[in-house]
Amino acid sequence: MGSIGDLVSGTVDAIVARWMSNGDLSPGVRDVLGFVKPDHKVAVSEMLSRMPADAFLTSSLRDTDGRNSATGGNQALYGLALMLSSYRCTEQLRRVGTLEDRGHYMELGFELVEKNKSSSLARLLRELALHLAVEPHLGTTLRKMGQGQKCSLRFFPEGDVLHATGIPVTPGFSNTRLDNVIGLLADVGLFNRLGGGRFSLTHAGASRLLEGAA
Repeated sequence: MGSIGDLVSGTVDAIVARWMSNGDLSPGVRDVLGFVKPDHKVAVSEMLSRMPADAFLTSSLRDTDGRNSATGGNQALYGLALMLSSYRCTEQLRRVGTLEDRGHYMELGFELVEKNKSSSLARLLRELALHLAVEPHLGTTLRKMGQGQKCSLRFFPEGDVLHATGIPVTPGFSNTRLDNVIGLLADVGLFNRLGGGRFSLTHAGASRLLEGAA
């Protein structure tokens, strides 16, 4: 969470408030979420209904678009847009059980979206940041430290306040599990490598995807 480093310390609510006060959204965020600046009052359900139906679907997904977005909320809002689009695109698959519920972070994220549909965008951002970023980072890093591994805490809590440790980090600092999975899918012929971190579905990949949705 780069915003903690920017603020040195702060609560999750303060960080979300900073994101929501961003008056200079990147074009990618504006195009997908459909607003020039974050709306404090808009409900998540309204956001879902007014997002373009083809959000992230008309071209190859480039994760660098989110990673390279300007700080101050753009990265968080881009991630939110990607999650909301994924939530909407997988509703039918999840409803019929084609997309198995493994009880992991993806399911937790979708559950938080579902629970907060009538809440504000700021409320959903707070819940996602707390349960998908803060708690997992603390839990995983402290567990590793308990096993004798090097401390890699980016922040630590003092009550409700999070304090930056000064260890620099940026999105993409380490390779993600998703990157590894996409690489494996390309290795078995379901994706094409396009260069520049971009991929596209092969005919075999499209067939497998449609087979799962049937």
